[in-house]
Amino acid sequence: MSGLKNEPVQGGKFLNFKDGKIISSVNGQKEEYTSVEGMLTELDIVDEEYKGKEYRKIVLFITDDEGSEWKLGFPLESGYGNAFCSLALNINYSQPVKISGGIKEMENDKSYGMLFIRQHDENGNWKNLKWYYTKESKEVPTGVRAKDRSGEYWDFTERNDFFHRLLIEKIRPAILGNLNGVAKSQSKPKTTTKTEVKKK
Repeated sequence: MSGLKNEPVQGGKFLNFKDGKIISSVNGQKEEYTSVEGMLTELDIVDEEYKGKEYRKIVLFITDDEGSEWKLGFPLESGYGNAFCSLALNINYSQPVKISGGIKEMENDKSYGMLFIRQHDENGNWKNLKWYYTKESKEVPTGVRAKDRSGEYWDFTERNDFFHRLLIEKIRPAILGNLNGVAKSQSKPKTTTKTEVKKK
């Protein structure tokens, strides 16, 4: 995915998605993980630029069971961003989450990033959350055909703006609201699960 970077960030460990996997880069060392598990403690949207093109990046702040803070970032306009925004209203922000990624192969050798979030069900088992906004949801603006110098493309600006407002007006307050009265010592979920990195 364009826009994703692997670099250390001051004040915490930074994570991003690459080819459906979660990647960390601390002190120049890259590690690959299948998931990250913890309490969502903050959400931010920052303006970034990649190869001269501006984009909005969602940054999720996650505290693991050792009290370490991880920052998981991904473009709002990406498949990861679309998935997170579509299911965000179904997350219980007073409980730990387990976030993982995937990739869907598309036509013309293109791929589409996928994001999954699990939480414990009534029996304590991890269960995938469903999207609150589905393809049939009429509240979410659909893409429109547009044209530029490169040709025709789908413009999802209105949808992205809708999700931006959702994150700032509803999701971030929900995350911060559930932190009130919740001791950090009581909200320490497990760390990431490392997976074997395939060598070329």
